[in-house]
Amino acid sequence: SNFFTGMDACVHSHPLGVWLAVTRLSFDISVLELLWTLARGFRVVLQPETLSPSWLPRAVRQHAVTHLQCTPSLARALLLDSESADALRSLQQLLVGGEALSADLALQLRQRVPSVLNMYGPTETTVWSSCFPLPSVPSSVVSLGQPIANTSLFVLDSHLRPVPIGVPGELFIGGAGVVRGYLARPHLTAERFLPNPFSSIPGERLYRTGDKVRRLPHGALEYLGRLDFQVKVRGFRIELGEVEAALQSHPHVRQAVVVVREDSPGDKRLVAYAVPPPGALSPSAPELRDFLKTKLPEYMLPSAF
Repeated sequence: SNFFTGMDACVHSHPLGVWLAVTRLSFDISVLELLWTLARGFRVVLQPETLSPSWLPRAVRQHAVTHLQCTPSLARALLLDSESADALRSLQQLLVGGEALSADLALQLRQRVPSVLNMYGPTETTVWSSCFPLPSVPSSVVSLGQPIANTSLFVLDSHLRPVPIGVPGELFIGGAGVVRGYLARPHLTAERFLPNPFSSIPGERLYRTGDKVRRLPHGALEYLGRLDFQVKVRGFRIELGEVEAALQSHPHVRQAVVVVREDSPGDKRLVAYAVPPPGALSPSAPELRDFLKTKLPEYMLPSAF
């Protein structure tokens, strides 16, 4: 309910419109598309299981869609299709989040949609934790914006001390959205959820995001990257070490490294590099891909080997 209250202040709902829901149910941001919308009186249009390139612009026109939420990756893909790019112009508001939003993509979206929101928030703090309405001419830095209702954002050093404005630090999140922890993983919960030294409320905790940020002079936050080996590809969180470990369990792989490559702007892909044992033949890419399919979900499979 606190998240819904926070979204009331961010998302345009007067007059009520039509929301096109394109997010998988397993992705936490679907909560906004399916539950906040209906609780506030929106009409919600669901995408079919198999999404063809022509479906989105057709759905936008047929149902007079006013609102859409997606990842920057999907937004960039829509811009590459002329019909989809034109369909965006009929929206009243577009929410993008789940990955870093580049300045060039922000400008292209803002040129087509009158209201574009850059959303930020890990699942551990209940969907979105901050919101930034893009100005008509976005700057070279796309801010993470300000925290939503009953949420606090802290930029701290390794000793959990606040850092000055402009100095990079780790982002910690406190407030009503912080969840209780990870199911049946007490050690990971203790590592990521810490007592909140800035709160007088007994038992309140901070969530350690692992995101490197700095606070800008006007108070908003700039995202600078990750402090660990976790990456975001098409909105999915991926631990590169987990993919490497799975690849190295193949009998014909001695060492493996997995990286994110962005050979085309905005098109991030996982690429795996594998070394066979001495004297062994290198396994083929299809063989490695089939092997990883038995160990990893589809979104964690490298695009190239």
